[in-house]
Amino acid sequence: MKSYNYRSLIFKKGWRWFTEPADVSGLDMVDIFSYEDKNLDGFRKKVGLTTVVKLDKSLDDIWSGFRKKFIAEQIKKGERLGIKVVFDKNFDKFFKIYQEFRKNKGLPEESHSLLQREGTLVSAYYGGKMIAGGVFLADEKYIRAWVLASKRLSDEEKKLREITGWANRMIIWEVVKFAKKRNMAWVDLGGLDSHPEEDSLSVFKEAFGGERVNTYFYHKAYSLLLKVWIKVRGYIHK
Repeated sequence: MKSYNYRSLIFKKGWRWFTEPADVSGLDMVDIFSYEDKNLDGFRKKVGLTTVVKLDKSLDDIWSGFRKKFIAEQIKKGERLGIKVVFDKNFDKFFKIYQEFRKNKGLPEESHSLLQREGTLVSAYYGGKMIAGGVFLADEKYIRAWVLASKRLSDEEKKLREITGWANRMIIWEVVKFAKKRNMAWVDLGGLDSHPEEDSLSVFKEAFGGERVNTYFYHKAYSLLLKVWIKVRGYIHK
């Protein structure tokens, strides 16, 4: 299990990852991510979908499951070009890429301090410059993509855009090798759209030959004040 607590306004909240849902003492609210479908009193449950690369076979067999032209050949192109993928500590550089990436897509950002404190950064460098990266959450059994981002490039920079695509694929492959070496169960690529076949990011993730698995997000508020705040906020945003 991966766990951490944090402060939000006056409330003490916590996340528990890769575990069955259960009550947690000392918190005003808890969120739990699980691969187990349970029904517990007081918990709200949201069902999601992800794709996982299972690691109960050899690296060669895992590699052979990658779509040849869309994934495997592009990883090899990146390797030949000299793209370097490393487990990294350069969060400041990654956050600049991440901010631009999320802003471009109109998406909210995760807390930078939280990502740095709890995540594992894997970065891709080309010509000595970071061009892509991913922050992953892991325990002893599972590793899951938390946030992925790559350098935003203009249409005029077509070749560099292609290189960035190779780098993104190489990051996933590096994480697969890392997890396999540590005898983990699988690499979770961070969730799929509700209609995966119609979403380009989901198509990319499924090209690594993984299996679809349901995910379950559980949520429970313990604080009466927080419960009231959540209801009021929900009413305001209707």
